Amino acid sequence: MRIFPSTQRRTRRGGGAVFVISAFLLIALLGITGLVFDVGQIKVLRTQLQAGADASTLAAARELVSGLGPYASRTPAEAEAAARAVAVQYAALHRSGDLNSAYVDPNRDVNFGKATYDQATNTWTLEWGGTPANMVRVNLLRNQAGSANGDGPLPLVFGTLFQKLTADVRAYATAAVLPGYRFEIPPQSGYCCGIIPFSLDKETWDLVSGNFDSNDPLAERYELLPDNYKHHGDDTVTNVPDGKKEGDLYPYINDPLLPNAGNRGTVDIGFHGNSTQEIKDQIINGVCEVDLSAESNLYASEDEPLTLNGDTGLSAGFSSELIAIIGIPKMVPIFASTNPLNGNNADFEIVGWAPIVILAVDLTGDPAYKHIYFQPATISDECVVVDLDGEITEETSIFAKPVLIE
Repeated sequence: MRIFPSTQRRTRRGGGAVFVISAFLLIALLGITGLVFDVGQIKVLRTQLQAGADASTLAAARELVSGLGPYASRTPAEAEAAARAVAVQYAALHRSGDLNSAYVDPNRDVNFGKATYDQATNTWTLEWGGTPANMVRVNLLRNQAGSANGDGPLPLVFGTLFQKLTADVRAYATAAVLPGYRFEIPPQSGYCCGIIPFSLDKETWDLVSGNFDSNDPLAERYELLPDNYKHHGDDTVTNVPDGKKEGDLYPYINDPLLPNAGNRGTVDIGFHGNSTQEIKDQIINGVCEVDLSAESNLYASEDEPLTLNGDTGLSAGFSSELIAIIGIPKMVPIFASTNPLNGNNADFEIVGWAPIVILAVDLTGDPAYKHIYFQPATISDECVVVDLDGEITEETSIFAKPVLIE
């Protein structure tokens, strides 16, 4: 008689095999889950570091503007120091994986140089250490083994399963400050240009900015100009000399260059007939898209002058607004000529734009003592159109907003 194994025994043996397989699959599933979790952590960290690098780089690039051009409010070294500090500050506003703040070593992780664009090859040339420095790169690192500063590798939760306890992650961004050649407000952009509606005659601008040859008659007048104020890189003004000559935006009595004593080139930028309130708004906020009707391109040169209609003139009613922008670089139109009519009937032939900073304002009392003191400045504005063919020189003073180039 043939004897078969009992069903009960076969069942027990089969159950043991299932248990072994299940345990193996559970371990494998745990490993896959851990891998997915840690890879997810790495991706999140990389995204966080990149966001921090982008923000801190753009913020640092904005600080470089104050050290560029002939009217810089900081030395290049001071501008770079400010850029390093801002990079650290902005990076710390971003999370870094398991850490609340991203870390930047200001000396190791912030680098400066000169960037130029080659339109023929559609490539950037990055000259690290080049001058004038218009480029900055900020590195955000999580790869420094043994560091307790916030730049150490990312701990992996399930790393022991794969004999890898940490992951090295790095992100960086590079931004450049580039020169501009005209102003434009793109439709529906919501941009406002840092322009105030008071134009300055070309002779006065050439005098105050030192834009003349040594044998020019302006040279003697230049030496007589005052130097009583200092414009600092943080847009504050103090009553100490800074080596830059100063002018007065308020007209001299019986100035032969002006249509009347009360109108130092006060102009309508945009539609004609700006009211006092609209002029006040433009002083504070600049010229916005809503101010312009048919034309949004504010290009002006000696070869292609722009005609702007005059307005009623400077008055004490603008005092509080002008005082509010003391220390903040703005742009004014430069006029070469005007017709002999007054107020709204005057027309000004604009041949360029100049960056200035207002230092002191007093529009009360005797007209002989009224003043709006200013000096040339360096400016970066979102309405400035980048000149990719242009190279930054020691004379460049109008720049577009910083842009990320990598």
